[in-house]
Amino acid sequence: MGVTIMMTQSFFTKTQRYERVHTGFFFFLAVLFAISAYAPGAIITQVARTHGQSGERDPVGAFDGDTPPLPTPDDGLKEGDLIYSDRTFWWVNIPQSLLGSDYIRVFNNDKATDEIDVTYTVTTSAAATVWVAIDTRAAGSSNWGETCPWAATAPGSLQPVVDWITSEFAEAGTFRDTGLTVGIRESASTLRTAGVFSAVLEAGTYVFGAMPNNSICMYTIGAIPAIHSQVILSADGPGNTYELIASVLGGNPMEVPDCGHPEFGRHITEQWDDELGKYVFVFHIHVEEDDDRCTNFDRQRNEIKTYGPSPEYVKGRYNDVHTYRWKFKLDEEFQPSPNFTHIFQIKAGDGSDSGAPIITLTPRYGSPQRMQLIFTPSSGASGGGTKTSPLLDPFKGEWIEAYVRALYAENGAIEVVLTRIRDGAVLMSYTHDNLDMWRDNATFNRPKWGIYRSLNSPQYLRDEQVRFADFCIAKGYDICPSDVPTYSPTGLAAVSDAAQVKLSWIADPKAARYNVKRAPQSGGPYAIIAAGVTATEFIDAEVRNGMAYYYVVSSVGPSGEMGTSNEVRATPRLTFFFEAEDLVRSAVGAGMSLQSDSQNSGGIWVALEAAAAGPYIEYILPNIPAGTYLLKMGYKGHPNRGILQAAVNGGLIGEPLDQYFFPSSYPEHTFGNVTFTSGGDQIIRLTVIGKNPSAGTYTLSSDTFKLIRLNHPADLDADGRVDYADFAILSAQWLTDGTWVPSADMAPDSGDGLVGLADLIMLCEEWLMVY
Repeated sequence: MGVTIMMTQSFFTKTQRYERVHTGFFFFLAVLFAISAYAPGAIITQVARTHGQSGERDPVGAFDGDTPPLPTPDDGLKEGDLIYSDRTFWWVNIPQSLLGSDYIRVFNNDKATDEIDVTYTVTTSAAATVWVAIDTRAAGSSNWGETCPWAATAPGSLQPVVDWITSEFAEAGTFRDTGLTVGIRESASTLRTAGVFSAVLEAGTYVFGAMPNNSICMYTIGAIPAIHSQVILSADGPGNTYELIASVLGGNPMEVPDCGHPEFGRHITEQWDDELGKYVFVFHIHVEEDDDRCTNFDRQRNEIKTYGPSPEYVKGRYNDVHTYRWKFKLDEEFQPSPNFTHIFQIKAGDGSDSGAPIITLTPRYGSPQRMQLIFTPSSGASGGGTKTSPLLDPFKGEWIEAYVRALYAENGAIEVVLTRIRDGAVLMSYTHDNLDMWRDNATFNRPKWGIYRSLNSPQYLRDEQVRFADFCIAKGYDICPSDVPTYSPTGLAAVSDAAQVKLSWIADPKAARYNVKRAPQSGGPYAIIAAGVTATEFIDAEVRNGMAYYYVVSSVGPSGEMGTSNEVRATPRLTFFFEAEDLVRSAVGAGMSLQSDSQNSGGIWVALEAAAAGPYIEYILPNIPAGTYLLKMGYKGHPNRGILQAAVNGGLIGEPLDQYFFPSSYPEHTFGNVTFTSGGDQIIRLTVIGKNPSAGTYTLSSDTFKLIRLNHPADLDADGRVDYADFAILSAQWLTDGTWVPSADMAPDSGDGLVGLADLIMLCEEWLMVY
């Protein structure tokens, strides 16, 4: 499959790339403000499909390789919308940040093609943030043939899959993992998950590549308008430095001490930096000679800013989300003041409370010296002070990348991350999602960078040069992409089991250990549940069956936390596990025996020693409550094995299973879903129906059986969650005999003929469980 996107208008000068989304909170906010300003359908205006697969499926009916996709809803992406033109699968669990997106209802059948010339040509009306949602099973699929090189090099990760798809027009990593997932509901009992990757694309034509030789996974494409903008200020060599700064920030944005110290010349210069391999800005300040613009003599200032005459897109208006990213370097002998030495501030641009900063980043003298992040509330308000203050020494002599993202409102938010470029160590990280980030009578907020320090204690100071590089200001959905390598675990995967979740990830070579974090909702906030883990796997046993959990893993180096992995979701489920040799069993038409094998579960498996088709073996799975379950069986595959058909309580389940394997292996087979209308003993029968032509015998192997509960009787409306809708059903049947459909007479076991207290207790015990 391929996709071509043609954009007719550009708001960007180059292809933008995500570095990362630091928190789901800001990602949601940015998109929320972006999509509020456009009508759905305004981005993707035309779609044409060529060289696709043919077939006949609902909802489109008969189609060939050139049949265009069905129209998408006029009101944009929302819960319950159909995903494909040739499947009746529907969207669920859509993150708020994607609601309202334009999206393409591609043909799911196109995943099966061996060709790479299937294209979707999509015309858009403006620059857009384009997202790709890809089935998470693609990360673990081995069904790629030789055309997909990541199969062996990056198992468990979707990033190389997305890089392959977008390789015709983008470098690897251009589309970045947003940390978001969206649900693909194939049926009432089958839910898939898709990871969301995105990039801001300028106007142009983009060909999304194929996923050849693939029979399970398909990706979809959507777009949100990139209606906001970003601006970058980078040094370009000596001379005209003030003019360069003014051309980006507007007006006369320098607050420099030149007037009192003219013999030095301009106090902001540009110099080559070998470490970064580029020109950088150097802010000079002198203890004896410099002051604050020949006006204040108890302090000295050398700063740049946005302010009234600045362009509109660098001003932070009310309810704007602004991102600032830049690099700075303090000298290894840097001396801060015990009073103040500010290197970054956010202030109100005007209004009655514009004198004091809102956010300040300041190195502070002390024992030990620290880098302080200070919040100053509105005049007369409480809650101000130092929010975090890591040691200053790890910052000295090092290039630091600073990332600040703010929501400007009374109930605003702030995120600050300072990362050491040399090794990716996060030296400061602070987030607050309910902070007063607006001032009375203000019309905009503004940032300031440089060095602004007190002269009340000059004996602590020395002449300084503070270096800055690559200032970026972005409004709204843009996040000011980083060009700094990140160090983090990759390929985080979760496997749910009974009352536990097994996590595994690919090692970060820079990490000494890892912190495992968990949250009850996507995007956090996350709590550390295991610190200092040295392995690349972890089992979380402090979970409850039926509850959804969200996990990330962060790398930890000598200076603290570094990068964070992708997020994964897991829902532990009630699971019944049986060793075949421990079950009551009987065989008809052939003998059965116990076989020893150290690689099988428990070291033993059960053989049905059939000489032809027809014999069967039955097992009794004891005391299974009513409900819907996923049935799995472990067995020993071998060259001398037959083909079986499984049945549960007399009803066939799943497709025939050929146990022939060469060489031997020990797989687990999934038969499918089975529903027990009443609790008690359940019977599974395995019947020999033939053998592989290469097999030597008809013998069947049974090692383990597993029943994973997919729903619960308390989920009365069968929507996968025990909630108010189920309580309403129970309430309507209260003190009746429960002869309704669905019946709320659940307890004990399959009911007692009365909808009453026992049923209410069962519902309460399962309240808000997810199945």
